[in-house]
Amino acid sequence: MLVGGAVTARAVLTAVDITERYRSFRTGRPEAWAAVSRDGIWHYRREESPGTPWLVEHLPTGEIALMSGTLRAARIATADGSALAAANARGRQ
Repeated sequence: MLVGGAVTARAVLTAVDITERYRSFRTGRPEAWAAVSRDGIWHYRREESPGTPWLVEHLPTGEIALMSGTLRAARIATADGSALAAANARGRQ
């Protein structure tokens, strides 16, 4: 993709199905609160705490691999392998 004369790469995202959606109290628009990857390996859910971080669970091991600020960032981490590396590291501790 060409943006302002510079070539940028599109991020690769893990395909997901949204499993929980609720209306925002502030805007009234629907927001995703949980999702599962289409390959069945990852579960994403928002935590009700300040900033509502996304917890990413590696379903085969049950390990919480990482916390992410957005669902998009969590999907990038599962697509590029960094979430799996984090789950494996936590499993060895």
